[in-house]
Amino acid sequence: MSIIIDTTGLREYSRYLQLLPDIAPRAATLALNQTAERQGLSLAREAMLEQVAFPAGYLSGTDGVGQKRFRLKYRATQDRLEAGIVGQFTPTPLARFTSARASFVTSRARGRRRRRAQAGRGVTVMVQPGRSVTLKRAFLLSLRSGNIGLGIRLRPGERLEHTVGAKLITSGPLAGVALLYGPSVDQVFRTVAVDISQPLLVHLENEFLRQIQRLSRNQ
Repeated sequence: MSIIIDTTGLREYSRYLQLLPDIAPRAATLALNQTAERQGLSLAREAMLEQVAFPAGYLSGTDGVGQKRFRLKYRATQDRLEAGIVGQFTPTPLARFTSARASFVTSRARGRRRRRAQAGRGVTVMVQPGRSVTLKRAFLLSLRSGNIGLGIRLRPGERLEHTVGAKLITSGPLAGVALLYGPSVDQVFRTVAVDISQPLLVHLENEFLRQIQRLSRNQ
């Protein structure tokens, strides 16, 4: 799902379109793109980090196919006066929410196996800022993709409840281990989109009027 910023937020657009038909679409295009790319992404990131403790740089980083996890999906043009912002849809690996991940990565790089040690003492994660939870049977593990996962070995007949997108490993030495995930970037973005809409409309209106004045002077 993309969050769309368009000209419905520009109260003065129709009037300026009648008065300045050559300038108004250009001003609206510039205002939409600047509002989405600057204030839109910035305000959303701040609001998202207040709700979920994504690690530093995670939202501005890229996924496995080189796409930014949180980005401007498309820019406005004079033929399409709207800009779209989108977040990564896939759930965030729960391993991203633990400080133990850094030491695990270091140990893996040095050729040490730490799966049993992690399984013995559990893993502390913090998804909600300021609120840590220790998963006593959880452990960090290396995945075939080269990433780090956080898993928990299920007991016979056990089912996971209240989890987001848990994936069960069904073969190999880790069969019966469920990989745990937190909310996706898109999921968190949706929860803050309404909260930031009013400040964005103010930015959009001000930027549109500024561009109208600038372009009018240059004619």
